[in-house]
Amino acid sequence: MRSLREVLAFADRLEPGETAAVCTVVRVTGSAYGRPGARLILTPDGRRAGYVSGGCLEKELARRVWDATAEGPRTLAFDTRGNPRDPGGAYNAGCDGVIEVLCERLDGVEAGNDPGGLRAARQAVETGEPVHRTAAGFDEVIEPPRPLTIFGAGDDARPLCELAGVMGWAVTVVAKQPDLAVPARFPDAERVLCADPATVLDRLALRPHAAAVGLTHDYEGDVRLLPGLLNSEIGYVGLLGPKRRAGRLMTDLHAAGRLPPPDRLGKLRTPVGLDLGARNPEEIAAAVVAEIVAHFRGRGGGFLSDRDAPIHDPG
Repeated sequence: MRSLREVLAFADRLEPGETAAVCTVVRVTGSAYGRPGARLILTPDGRRAGYVSGGCLEKELARRVWDATAEGPRTLAFDTRGNPRDPGGAYNAGCDGVIEVLCERLDGVEAGNDPGGLRAARQAVETGEPVHRTAAGFDEVIEPPRPLTIFGAGDDARPLCELAGVMGWAVTVVAKQPDLAVPARFPDAERVLCADPATVLDRLALRPHAAAVGLTHDYEGDVRLLPGLLNSEIGYVGLLGPKRRAGRLMTDLHAAGRLPPPDRLGKLRTPVGLDLGARNPEEIAAAVVAEIVAHFRGRGGGFLSDRDAPIHDPG
């Protein structure tokens, strides 16, 4: 998510008429660091933003892209398997895959074209909705930055906001304490709202690809917040606290006739985060962000070294 924002910001800084190229991973056979949809933007003088690999292909792209696109868009293939039978086409990076990269120039664009999918990407960022794009036989859905709402503005919320910012997510912090809900405390947040969390749900991005994490340290406030939050379209809700606190919450909500149905309760993760043995706010933030990623990728969050299937296979 963050790299897409960096690519768009780079494009916005280009001078009128300045040449640049956008290189997009369109197909991968085998293993590769950059998955389909990964983007790199670069200029002839060597400036660049984004990525298509872990660093092993970017320099080669910078060398080849200008001749390759002299007459129009072109797809380049990079073999990282280190095949000794084809040493000229191999990049012995140990990734054990073939990466196909669609290279498109930004200069001389005809009206209606969208080289690199930058127009579609900008639409996804601005609207917060996924955008479909087709180019050179490659179909992709450009995902917007993931909306994350953090309820609570204590010291434990700050590293979570910072790490979510590193991920490129669209962070909103909501808390009712005016001395804590201060933008200066959360420079990575797009919005900081000073309000009772239960009263602002209609102002938040509670879409299926969005997440929310409760760090309020306010039991009664969570009782008011959870029904509306879980009954929204949001895809993930995490709540800080031990299981006995969660059990009490469910009991009290049931007694009040406000317990959401089972399919809605299934979105709730409490205690929030993967089991990393986290002991401090920074480690807890890492566990929470990792769980959110795993949730939306449909993974359990185990050790990759214990996985029998290829790491990018679904499930």
